[in-house]
Amino acid sequence: MDNIGKINKLPIKYPIITSYPEHADLLAVLQNNEGSIPWIMNNYIQLYMRKDAQLSYPAFPFFFRHFNFDSCPCIDYMRINREFINTTWPSFINFVIQTVDMGYYIYLLLDQYYIKCTSYYQKKMFKHPTLIYGYNLIEDTIDIADFYENGKYKFTYDVCTNIEKAFQTKDDWYDFYSYRYCCFDDIILFKNNERCPFKFDLKKVIISLEDYINSRNPYDNEVSYESQFYSSSEYSFGINIYETIRCFLISCLNDSKKIPPQIFYIPLDHKALMIERIKYLYINKYLMNIDNLNNKFKEVMFLVNELLFLTIKYNITNEKKIVRKIISLISPLVEKEIFAFQLLLYELKKSLKAKEL
Repeated sequence: MDNIGKINKLPIKYPIITSYPEHADLLAVLQNNEGSIPWIMNNYIQLYMRKDAQLSYPAFPFFFRHFNFDSCPCIDYMRINREFINTTWPSFINFVIQTVDMGYYIYLLLDQYYIKCTSYYQKKMFKHPTLIYGYNLIEDTIDIADFYENGKYKFTYDVCTNIEKAFQTKDDWYDFYSYRYCCFDDIILFKNNERCPFKFDLKKVIISLEDYINSRNPYDNEVSYESQFYSSSEYSFGINIYETIRCFLISCLNDSKKIPPQIFYIPLDHKALMIERIKYLYINKYLMNIDNLNNKFKEVMFLVNELLFLTIKYNITNEKKIVRKIISLISPLVEKEIFAFQLLLYELKKSLKAKEL
């Protein structure tokens, strides 16, 4: 192998959103570039969830958009087919070395059957999105990131032979949307675009916040082939996800099913980012006084955190009274959250009007 004895690890930061690898992997790179912060604060406002959550998987909310690599202006991006890699490079590891040396991060699916730090190691084939951001040929390792530590996002490494095997795994499963729009079989190469001209758009934030509290489908205003997969008849948007969550919790109560913690972990990520967004708006003088806003959003975040704690407790004890308690707290959460968002909207519209005078 060429470059023996070489080490190259690209800059990485712990992401502000760790709900999904699609977002965490992109943000772990973007957050190294200050010029990307306006784009981050302009996005990740809307949430959506399948209405038939009790029947489908995954039964928890998603951030809109589900996949941002192709739409984010803050990165240089390319998508490569696995077959092209296998016919052009001697090995996947050779491809990784050359790609990282060019400054590109790699987003792809790896089979966790071959990744030592996973619960699937040598037990079950399970392909999952992974970020590759470096290599160490002295130790013969590749630097990777995924939800390795009991579901917590983690930067770690594995030996080159394991990564090669994890890449080469093939399966017969096929879903058009997953392969076409989520790159289940392709490899994404991306790096920060330091020349990105993106400017924070207050009007867009206001529209997104209104979409959230009014439960509007953002795809209704977008003409694209992808939009057909997000019908309002099949998905809840914005604050209405809590009604879908409530229905799902009732089904868990009736069927004695476990509750996936992500059902509240994703809203918790959402509120944590909202608090960071408020701080950004204050620093950049879009908001003048944020004490009350911060307190209201922290109250919401505290309640979501309580629901997450109760969910974990129920999954351990199987006590149905805990599920009833969770269900009873949904309405107070919705009330607090609507009030917090309306307050933020009022302040932002006032700020926008003042700037337009």
